[in-house]
Amino acid sequence: MTDKQASLPTKMRQISVTELGQDFRKATEIVEVDVPSPAAAEVLVKCRYWGINASDILFSGGIFRPGVPPPYPVGWEALGEIVATGSDCKLNVGQYVLIFDLGCFKEYHAIKEETCVVVPSLDPGYLSLIISGATASLALKTKGELKAGETVLVTGRDVVVVVVVVVVVVVVVVVVVVVVVVFVDGVVVVVAALGVQLAKLGGCQVVGTCSSQEKATLLKGLGCDRTINYKTEDLDQVLQAEYPVSLNTITFTFIIKCD
Repeated sequence: MTDKQASLPTKMRQISVTELGQDFRKATEIVEVDVPSPAAAEVLVKCRYWGINASDILFSGGIFRPGVPPPYPVGWEALGEIVATGSDCKLNVGQYVLIFDLGCFKEYHAIKEETCVVVPSLDPGYLSLIISGATASLALKTKGELKAGETVLVTGRDVVVVVVVVVVVVVVVVVVVVVVVVFVDGVVVVVAALGVQLAKLGGCQVVGTCSSQEKATLLKGLGCDRTINYKTEDLDQVLQAEYPVSLNTITFTFIIKCD
């Protein structure tokens, strides 16, 4: 056992659902629980950052676990440092990893090492790659059947959410008609922002809509070939004039909005 492993505390804080409800603050409590010990092929991660998703509210409301009474832990994604390992592990103490596992809103989380994604630092920006990155990739590659040289239309409604939604993959992606332009509405949406970059890497032309010059600049920085400020341009006229071919639309519609 290393010095770092030997110095671990015996207790930790964890966010648990204590009553069902979609008011997350009222439905949850911070409780003290034992720090777990990693089993064979598991690592113990000291979590430093956590991703907040709409799925967390659906879990606190019992929607994803109907019939399962509280209390139970909540949280899907975290970024942290490996502080202990079980037997037969290839990963090492001190490595930084992304984890995707139910119940990781806690200070320490034991998880199978094969499910960890090793990252070079504790940059919280990596958190967007798990749920949001996978959602954007699935939407473009699986639903949109993205191919080099094609153009695709992706729309996402403006929301003020920093890290989004595991349920998007299941219920929010809609595909219509044939391929034309990657069309992203709402630069603040992490899934849409990643969708722009993935579409560019896939060899597509990307059009992004926005409501201000500031957002247009951000979209350009993400790789958009054409930005449309729908406060100063008529969106329908622009699309008809510049992109008259039938559109394949991948729509991101989010069920959570922050005031």
